[in-house]
Amino acid sequence: MDTQMEAASRIGPILTDDRYRTDRSYVEEILEEHFVPFSGFIGKNFVLMLDNAKPHTAAIERYYLAEVKIPVMAWPA
Repeated sequence: MDTQMEAASRIGPILTDDRYRTDRSYVEEILEEHFVPFSGFIGKNFVLMLDNAKPHTAAIERYYLAEVKIPVMAWPA
């Protein structure tokens, strides 16, 4: 098992699909259901790094992450 996969599998499920995600579906189906519940297991000082995909740059996503106090690395990284 490679290191990246091993680290990811320790904090929860790895989600992959080919479905297009809107900004709202990304927040509701990925962040709320899968990421935030496991984020406490990552460590106290983690910072979430996102790419520049449309759902990751949407206002709803930024507001949600701020509301649940998930720190996000400034882009461009």
